[in-house]
Amino acid sequence: MRYWLCQVFGWGFWGIIIMYFNLVVFADKFAELGGKKEFVISLTMFLVFGILSTHLLRTVIKKTNWLKYSFNSILILFVVGVTTIAILLYYGGNAIEHKTSYSYDNYILNKRLEKAKKIELDAGLDKTNYFNPTTPIKDSLSLKTVLQIKRTNRLVSYY
Repeated sequence: MRYWLCQVFGWGFWGIIIMYFNLVVFADKFAELGGKKEFVISLTMFLVFGILSTHLLRTVIKKTNWLKYSFNSILILFVVGVTTIAILLYYGGNAIEHKTSYSYDNYILNKRLEKAKKIELDAGLDKTNYFNPTTPIKDSLSLKTVLQIKRTNRLVSYY
């Protein structure tokens, strides 16, 4: 019982720190992009994966009886074990999270894609075929800037 309390309180405290910095310190990001629900669900999934991965490490430690080894061996096993669990937590957790519809990373990528599509539409580039080698190279930012200059008639000739 004490083990599970330590797991929940330890990962819960880490979650509170992450939530504080993202929702309070960097609140302007959420005001601009939204996605609080997706962020909280992604964070919850991360914390659950954290509990499961550290529990897996504990199980390996107990099954292989690390305490019978010398200090140097335990130190090496600890570094290898923690590194392995960190990799599993990062890549495994991200892979599972990205399969759901509540991934915060996917939410942000979709918001950026919508913004890029709107900029291209405003610049008249929404029908541009970017992969056609005969199409002249024109990026949306340059065209948007040129259109803004033409609209304001601030084109100055130095000749």
